[in-house]
Amino acid sequence: MTDMLLQATNLRFAWGDRPVLEGVDLEVHSGEVVALLGRNGAGKTTLLRMLNGLLTPQGGEVLVGGDALGMMGLTERAKRTAYVPQSITSAFPMRVIDVVLLGRRPHVTWRLSDYDVQVATDTLKMLGLNEFAFRRFTELSGGERQQVILAKAMAQEAGVLLLDEPTSDLDLNNQIGVMKRIRSVVDTDEKRGAVIVMHDLNIAAGFANRVVLLHEGKVEAVGSPRDVLTKENLAKVFMVNCTVDEAPTDGRLRIHVHDEVKPSLQNEKIEDDAQ
Repeated sequence: MTDMLLQATNLRFAWGDRPVLEGVDLEVHSGEVVALLGRNGAGKTTLLRMLNGLLTPQGGEVLVGGDALGMMGLTERAKRTAYVPQSITSAFPMRVIDVVLLGRRPHVTWRLSDYDVQVATDTLKMLGLNEFAFRRFTELSGGERQQVILAKAMAQEAGVLLLDEPTSDLDLNNQIGVMKRIRSVVDTDEKRGAVIVMHDLNIAAGFANRVVLLHEGKVEAVGSPRDVLTKENLAKVFMVNCTVDEAPTDGRLRIHVHDEVKPSLQNEKIEDDAQ
């Protein structure tokens, strides 16, 4: 049994009179990548921000390493969780290496140590960004900036990575590369795990240990990609007809989306495409 890194129980949150999340439970164990899936407005980003302490739950509790997140100071939270937002609004007027070194702030006392610099340098190399190290952050493309912010979070060495669509601005090749590196970090460090908001079902199927499917503010299904990413669940949550099969080369799950579900079929069992 893997160690529990994070546990959220019965989380509730609303914006004014509009409920966003109701009774949501989530667990993250060491060595796990957990994919958060759901339609726009399902509460994925709100949930991620509660797991990081940026939003305070209006009900329920978040434990990180067995300790209540709400009782921690900012520095302690930053040692436990690292958050990458969906969009990057700040344009840091500094070198890329200095942006990544900001991830070491929770660990720094009076000055940066040689270890801090080594962690930042190694993280840039791991993500294939070492050639950008001394370029200005403002000179990078949107996709390059996104990868630098991911490097900053990884250099934080927090136990739980909370990533909100970390590949949204990347081309397909870089999407796969980034997910492989996240997967590698979680696999090689027995004290780390990740929760990632995704929209690409096939990337989630290929890289996540578990999938949490949110629908109308609640957990519709949770489990392995094979158990959760069924045509019935996808039809109900995303309103699409699809087929789910395995790749002949490696047996990986593949989702093929065909068209949207017709309103008259919303409450009916989705028939096999062969029928």
